[in-house]
Amino acid sequence: ALDHAVPASPGAPAPPATATVTAAVTFRGLTSGQTASVTVTGTATGQVLASATVTPATDGTATRTLTVTGLPAAEPVTVLARGGTEECRASLGTGSAPPALSCQKAG
Repeated sequence: ALDHAVPASPGAPAPPATATVTAAVTFRGLTSGQTASVTVTGTATGQVLASATVTPATDGTATRTLTVTGLPAAEPVTVLARGGTEECRASLGTGSAPPALSCQKAG
């Protein structure tokens, strides 16, 4: 006997589209004892989706990659990276538009 897939019920809603966001951040010029942080949040809700704190290698560089999977495809996210005397924020909207990036001195 052959097994046949059972077709989905007509009119059944399709599962919502999901997205994966990967934030790769490199900090340079950190001194011994300094830390740097990366946080990925849902822009609309402010919910923290992923976060990490890193310390530099002996050359003052710290690198971290955070990946968030299963996000609703229409949900924009914000990535905040703080290290040394600077902080940078990237706003990732829906679709394929490049992120909007801004950096400033940390206060």
